[in-house]
Amino acid sequence: MTEITERQRHALSTLLRRHDDYPTHINFATAHLGENTTALLRKLIPLGLVSATRGGSGMRQWFAITDTGRAVLAKEEPKP
Repeated sequence: MTEITERQRHALSTLLRRHDDYPTHINFATAHLGENTTALLRKLIPLGLVSATRGGSGMRQWFAITDTGRAVLAKEEPKP
């Protein structure tokens, strides 16, 4: 199982909520997610939890949650 920090889990949850709130959007720009959230999401790209593409004015970066990212969030957090 992929281990992520609580802050990374929160950032991934934020991205998932965006997808749920706007189902017709394929991905979301950095400006719509916030700088702190996108900094955390960038670290999840190599883990395959998030995909990112560049494009648009100023070569903005766009983020989307992957099926693997959804699966990680769906798993119940271990209890201490």
